[in-house]
Amino acid sequence: MNKIYSIILNIVMDILAVVFVGFLVCFALGINIYSVEDDLMEPKIAEGTACFMDSRHDYESAKTGDIMGYTSADGTKKVRLVVGKEYDGYKVKASALSSPEPENISKEMYGGVMVFKLPLVGKLSRFLSSTAGLISMGIILAVTVIVNVVRKKQ
Repeated sequence: MNKIYSIILNIVMDILAVVFVGFLVCFALGINIYSVEDDLMEPKIAEGTACFMDSRHDYESAKTGDIMGYTSADGTKKVRLVVGKEYDGYKVKASALSSPEPENISKEMYGGVMVFKLPLVGKLSRFLSSTAGLISMGIILAVTVIVNVVRKKQ
């Protein structure tokens, strides 16, 4: 039983370490992670997908057809399709909608252009950044530490 527990614990800790290092690498490389919160980007991008946006990508060089991440005027992070450029910024739209968003995307709102995406990872990151997710991770960490301390005393 101890051997099975040890193997499972090692697998979980390895996965957590890889995820943590992955997020650190993304942060160091200027990659912002945006979660698609609705189904408006389907069929291009499914709801719950994590989109990795290169914030170092030059704002001026985005082109029609690019997937752009930005922070809207109300503070919401959004992922949208670039459909054109006007004097005051980029016109974007959700794939599922025929008309563009009412606001153009200025340089200040710009979060980057998508370099890759991971389906369903956005749902996980949304949960982990919520209060319930943080509490869950704290409990898992605490239980893991307590079990390891108890096992070492035996």
